[in-house]
Amino acid sequence: MKKPNTNLLKTFIIFSLLIFSVIAGFANTAPSVQALNEKAMKKNANPELMFQLAECFEKGTGTPIDTARAFAWYSNAASFGHKAAAKKIHEIALANSKGLPPPIIQKNGTNKKRTIEMLNYILSCSENAVLQRRAKNIDLKKINDFIKNGADPALVIKNSELTGMRSNANVNALDLAMEQCNFKLADICIANGADFNLNWRNALKGQIRNLNISEISYKQDLEDKNNGTKRPVYKGKMRGSSQPGKKPVTKMKKSNATVSEKDRAKMLADAKAKFENDKKRLEYMLSRGCNLHARDSTGFTMMWQAVFQSRVDASFTCEAAIEILLKHGADINQINDKNDNCSGDPGWATNHGQTPIFSAVSCGSAIALRSILKFNPDINFAGPDGTTVLDYAEKNINKMDKTKFPKDYEDRKILVDILKSAGAKNHKK
Repeated sequence: MKKPNTNLLKTFIIFSLLIFSVIAGFANTAPSVQALNEKAMKKNANPELMFQLAECFEKGTGTPIDTARAFAWYSNAASFGHKAAAKKIHEIALANSKGLPPPIIQKNGTNKKRTIEMLNYILSCSENAVLQRRAKNIDLKKINDFIKNGADPALVIKNSELTGMRSNANVNALDLAMEQCNFKLADICIANGADFNLNWRNALKGQIRNLNISEISYKQDLEDKNNGTKRPVYKGKMRGSSQPGKKPVTKMKKSNATVSEKDRAKMLADAKAKFENDKKRLEYMLSRGCNLHARDSTGFTMMWQAVFQSRVDASFTCEAAIEILLKHGADINQINDKNDNCSGDPGWATNHGQTPIFSAVSCGSAIALRSILKFNPDINFAGPDGTTVLDYAEKNINKMDKTKFPKDYEDRKILVDILKSAGAKNHKK
């Protein structure tokens, strides 16, 4: 019987151990998801770390696959100028958008001068943009020619470089298309590089806020008309600025005259048109790949914002934005999470780990609370420290000075009564 070749066996064992140690070495040098998350959370974080973290969530490397969180971190990285991240989220947005026109092939790359010419043309077509955001017919063939000759729909231009701008905002072609509710123009912009998610902190949250304000305005006008409330006529114009060194603001003066029935009807029609257009805008944004699962720069969810912003006016409910978000797959119980917050603002730390129903209690509005209860949230959800929404409401009462703020104190007590009647419970210690 032949003896085994011990030298060959030793060589094989040593070689195997060497290969194992090399693999282990690579594994140890690859940053873990937790380490990436901690580094990306720091102020002035490296966008490359954010991009790597997004890839981990997208591919399930070292963590379960979480496409919503991947999208949020790609957006974070893109907001710091990371080109690969911007390209990635645009690809995801395009994949989630149906019916877009094909991209236009440009002759010689993008050109700022041609972009400004295109934006000025779009602005020249706008009409009555403040009240109803209407627009005259824009020749889309002209837009295609602008892009073919170098105009970039994604390029943001300073307002000072444009003619006909009505605000101080810097804009791109997609912003103007949305202002005018021209979704065919918006489709061309998105197909050629513009993307809501490259400005995800402001675009979706801003539109939710706009919708809440227009809903309140329309409901207020409708109630005034039904009650026969007379509305005074204001004379003059709002002029000036609140900035230091600028001419102070001159406010409009209330006169003894009241708005005529004809003007009242027009105002109501304008308010309704703006409300309907704002609903269409939000629907369109979500149908074109806008990430409704992303959190803003303080870690708040879009659903939290939809509920919290209803505090703008405690007399009316803001339900349109909530209904649209739910229709497109938002979670009424989505949790605020500082892990998706690249700026790490400590001022909002107490709200992390909470759900939107906490937002209704935080704004102190019984109407907002009754409104969100219609959508069947988890009323006994407990935050990271075990605090339920009922605990939170009672804690707010205890912090309130009854003698200084008697009305607010009574309003907070009403919130507790509403929660208890809905079945909310305190945390079990």
